[in-house]
Amino acid sequence: MNKDLDTLLKQALAPTKEPDDRLNKKIMGQVKETDIMNMKKVRKIPAAAIATVFVIATGSLTAYASWKYLTPESITKKLNDSRLTDAFQGKDAVSINETQTIAGYQVTFLGIVSGKDISQYESKSNQEILHDRSYCVTAVKREDGTPMPDTSEDAYSDLSFFVSPLIKGYDPVDYNVFTMHGNYTEFVENGILYRLTECDNVEIFADHGLYLCVCDGWLYNQEAYHYNEASGVISRNENYTGLNALFQLPVDVSKADPRAAADYRTCIEESETEGEADTQKDAIKS
Repeated sequence: MNKDLDTLLKQALAPTKEPDDRLNKKIMGQVKETDIMNMKKVRKIPAAAIATVFVIATGSLTAYASWKYLTPESITKKLNDSRLTDAFQGKDAVSINETQTIAGYQVTFLGIVSGKDISQYESKSNQEILHDRSYCVTAVKREDGTPMPDTSEDAYSDLSFFVSPLIKGYDPVDYNVFTMHGNYTEFVENGILYRLTECDNVEIFADHGLYLCVCDGWLYNQEAYHYNEASGVISRNENYTGLNALFQLPVDVSKADPRAAADYRTCIEESETEGEADTQKDAIKS
């Protein structure tokens, strides 16, 4: 990604008090005259308002109970989303607590919950309210114990992490948090960066196999992962020197909805024909 694009994206992802519906393609349009897919502006909550910590690491892959981290329900409570807090305490929430240590970071996938209107904050696309959503909670910290910068510090603007569900059998360039109307909220507490990522409900693809990727940068990085077009399998590029965590995203297969998945794919393909996905590919490759 070129320097101008990086600067514009960072400006677009500046802290705000409430999520808005500004489209990411308006940002990208300042660099390229062609628009890119919809991506809601993120909310980054100052630590003065709330405190939480995320961890990202390097080297090996490990899995263990992340007892030292805030729980998803604690995180959503700090974000003043009581409805989502209840959802993470409900029967449909999946607790994962898996940690991967890669490139100097420890990344922990804490949990996921999906459903209709389970957050008290509305998400919109082109002024249309998006009711059916998935919410993933991750934590990132530095492996050497150096605290992640607070959201009020200048160094915070230098951080860039891309967190997104991915679908087996679907090219991640076309199917990721950008094209799935995603946004996120994050804050830092005790040197750990906590992020709540939301997007359209991925449970409709439960019979395909799902992943959650966490990599460095603002966009999906084709160099960080391999996509096998024949098998549909997505895997880490072991030769990539940066952060490229990849988790299995456990979702109840019975919640799959093939008809809804087919309709969703049609929408994505129609967006591609309008040039939005092609612009993202250009941005990723630039």
